[in-house]
Amino acid sequence: MSLRRTKIILALILLLAALAGAALAINRVAGLLAYFQQGADPAAALNLVPNRPPDLHVELQWLPDAADTGRAMEPFTRREIEDAYLRAWLQWNLAYLRGDPAGLRFYFNGPAYDATSAAVANAATQGLHVQQSNLAHRLRLRFYAADGSLIAFTDEFAQV
Repeated sequence: MSLRRTKIILALILLLAALAGAALAINRVAGLLAYFQQGADPAAALNLVPNRPPDLHVELQWLPDAADTGRAMEPFTRREIEDAYLRAWLQWNLAYLRGDPAGLRFYFNGPAYDATSAAVANAATQGLHVQQSNLAHRLRLRFYAADGSLIAFTDEFAQV
Protein backbone atom coordinates (compact mmCIF):
# COMPACT_ATOMS: atom_id res chain seq x y z
CA MET A 1 0.00 0.00 0.00
CA SER A 2 1.17 3.38 -0.73
CA LEU A 3 1.61 6.02 1.92
CA ARG A 4 -0.99 8.24 0.27
CA ARG A 5 -3.60 5.48 0.30
CA THR A 6 -2.89 4.71 3.99
CA LYS A 7 -3.31 8.39 4.86
CA ILE A 8 -6.69 8.50 3.06
CA ILE A 9 -7.94 5.35 4.83
CA LEU A 10 -6.74 6.70 8.20
CA ALA A 11 -8.41 10.06 7.49
CA LEU A 12 -11.68 8.31 6.60
CA ILE A 13 -11.55 6.23 9.81
CA LEU A 14 -10.89 9.38 11.86
CA LEU A 15 -13.70 11.20 10.03
CA LEU A 16 -16.15 8.34 10.72
CA ALA A 17 -15.09 8.27 14.39
CA ALA A 18 -15.56 12.05 14.65
CA LEU A 19 -19.00 11.82 13.01
CA ALA A 20 -20.02 8.99 15.35
CA GLY A 21 -18.79 11.00 18.36
CA ALA A 22 -20.67 14.09 17.16
CA ALA A 23 -23.86 12.06 16.63
CA LEU A 24 -23.53 10.58 20.12
CA ALA A 25 -22.97 14.02 21.66
CA ILE A 26 -25.99 15.46 19.80
CA ASN A 27 -28.10 12.50 20.94
CA ARG A 28 -27.09 13.05 24.59
CA VAL A 29 -27.73 16.80 24.44
CA ALA A 30 -31.12 16.23 22.79
CA GLY A 31 -32.04 13.68 25.48
CA LEU A 32 -31.00 16.13 28.20
CA LEU A 33 -33.07 18.93 26.63
CA ALA A 34 -36.07 16.63 26.28
CA TYR A 35 -35.75 15.64 29.94
CA PHE A 36 -35.81 19.24 31.11
CA GLN A 37 -38.73 20.13 28.83
CA GLN A 38 -41.04 17.57 30.44
CA GLY A 39 -43.32 18.76 33.22
CA ALA A 40 -44.32 16.85 36.28
CA ASP A 41 -47.20 14.43 36.00
CA PRO A 42 -49.97 16.06 38.06
CA ALA A 43 -51.28 12.67 39.14
CA ALA A 44 -47.89 11.81 40.62
CA ALA A 45 -46.95 15.28 41.85
CA LEU A 46 -50.16 16.26 43.61
CA ASN A 47 -51.87 14.46 46.44
CA LEU A 48 -55.38 15.74 45.85
CA VAL A 49 -57.80 15.27 48.69
CA PRO A 50 -61.24 14.25 47.47
CA ASN A 51 -64.04 16.71 48.19
CA ARG A 52 -66.03 13.97 49.86
CA PRO A 53 -64.27 11.06 51.55
CA PRO A 54 -65.09 7.85 49.68
CA ASP A 55 -66.02 6.01 52.89
CA LEU A 56 -68.49 8.69 54.03
CA HIS A 57 -71.99 7.26 53.99
CA VAL A 58 -74.24 10.17 54.92
CA GLU A 59 -77.62 10.57 53.30
CA LEU A 60 -77.98 14.07 51.88
CA GLN A 61 -81.04 15.14 49.91
CA TRP A 62 -82.10 18.47 48.49
CA LEU A 63 -85.72 19.35 49.21
CA PRO A 64 -87.60 21.52 46.71
CA ASP A 65 -86.23 25.07 46.69
CA ALA A 66 -88.12 27.87 48.37
CA ALA A 67 -90.27 29.95 46.02
CA ASP A 68 -88.17 33.13 46.25
CA THR A 69 -84.60 31.87 45.98
CA GLY A 70 -83.50 34.52 43.52
CA ARG A 71 -82.42 32.14 40.78
CA ALA A 72 -82.02 28.45 40.08
CA MET A 73 -78.87 26.78 41.37
CA GLU A 74 -76.60 24.84 39.02
CA PRO A 75 -76.06 21.11 39.71
CA PHE A 76 -72.29 21.66 40.00
CA THR A 77 -72.82 24.33 42.68
CA ARG A 78 -75.19 22.03 44.58
CA ARG A 79 -72.53 19.33 44.57
CA GLU A 80 -69.88 21.77 45.81
CA ILE A 81 -72.17 22.90 48.64
CA GLU A 82 -72.92 19.30 49.60
CA ASP A 83 -69.23 18.49 49.78
CA ALA A 84 -68.36 21.59 51.81
CA TYR A 85 -71.29 21.03 54.16
CA LEU A 86 -70.32 17.43 54.85
CA ARG A 87 -66.68 18.44 55.36
CA ALA A 88 -67.89 21.00 57.91
CA TRP A 89 -69.65 18.24 59.85
CA LEU A 90 -66.50 16.12 59.68
CA GLN A 91 -64.42 19.05 60.95
CA TRP A 92 -66.84 19.54 63.83
CA ASN A 93 -66.43 15.89 64.81
CA LEU A 94 -62.64 16.24 64.53
CA ALA A 95 -62.78 19.29 66.79
CA TYR A 96 -64.69 17.25 69.38
CA LEU A 97 -62.13 14.44 69.16
CA ARG A 98 -59.20 16.85 69.59
CA GLY A 99 -60.93 19.06 72.11
CA ASP A 100 -59.81 22.04 70.07
CA PRO A 101 -62.10 24.18 67.87
CA ALA A 102 -59.20 25.53 65.76
CA GLY A 103 -60.32 24.14 62.37
CA LEU A 104 -63.94 25.23 62.72
CA ARG A 105 -63.15 28.77 61.53
CA PHE A 106 -62.75 27.47 57.95
CA TYR A 107 -66.28 26.05 57.83
CA PHE A 108 -68.40 28.08 60.24
CA ASN A 109 -68.96 31.80 60.58
CA GLY A 110 -70.83 34.15 62.89
CA PRO A 111 -73.30 32.59 65.33
CA ALA A 112 -72.73 29.12 63.87
CA TYR A 113 -69.01 29.38 64.66
CA ASP A 114 -69.72 30.72 68.14
CA ALA A 115 -72.12 27.84 68.89
CA THR A 116 -69.90 25.05 67.51
CA SER A 117 -66.68 26.32 69.09
CA ALA A 118 -68.44 26.88 72.42
CA ALA A 119 -69.82 23.34 72.32
CA VAL A 120 -66.36 21.91 71.64
CA ALA A 121 -64.69 24.07 74.29
CA ASN A 122 -67.41 23.21 76.83
CA ALA A 123 -67.01 19.48 76.21
CA ALA A 124 -63.22 19.79 76.52
CA THR A 125 -63.36 21.71 79.81
CA GLN A 126 -65.74 19.14 81.28
CA GLY A 127 -63.42 16.33 80.21
CA LEU A 128 -66.01 14.78 77.93
CA HIS A 129 -64.91 12.74 74.92
CA VAL A 130 -67.57 13.34 72.30
CA GLN A 131 -67.73 11.54 68.99
CA GLN A 132 -70.61 12.59 66.81
CA SER A 133 -71.75 11.01 63.59
CA ASN A 134 -74.19 12.62 61.22
CA LEU A 135 -76.50 10.24 59.42
CA ALA A 136 -78.86 12.26 57.24
CA HIS A 137 -79.48 15.80 56.03
CA ARG A 138 -82.33 17.40 54.10
CA LEU A 139 -81.27 20.73 52.61
CA ARG A 140 -83.64 23.39 51.32
CA LEU A 141 -82.31 26.30 49.30
CA ARG A 142 -83.62 29.61 50.67
CA PHE A 143 -81.60 32.16 48.69
CA TYR A 144 -79.06 32.17 45.87
CA ALA A 145 -77.59 35.54 44.88
CA ALA A 146 -77.59 36.53 41.23
CA ASP A 147 -73.78 36.60 41.14
CA GLY A 148 -73.49 33.33 43.10
CA SER A 149 -71.58 34.94 45.98
CA LEU A 150 -74.19 34.25 48.65
CA ILE A 151 -76.17 31.11 49.31
CA ALA A 152 -78.60 30.46 52.14
CA PHE A 153 -80.04 27.05 52.88
CA THR A 154 -81.60 25.22 55.83
CA ASP A 155 -80.92 21.73 57.04
CA GLU A 156 -84.43 20.63 57.96
CA PHE A 157 -83.46 17.16 59.14
CA ALA A 158 -79.99 16.99 60.67
CA GLN A 159 -79.94 13.52 62.19
CA VAL A 160 -76.92 13.16 64.51
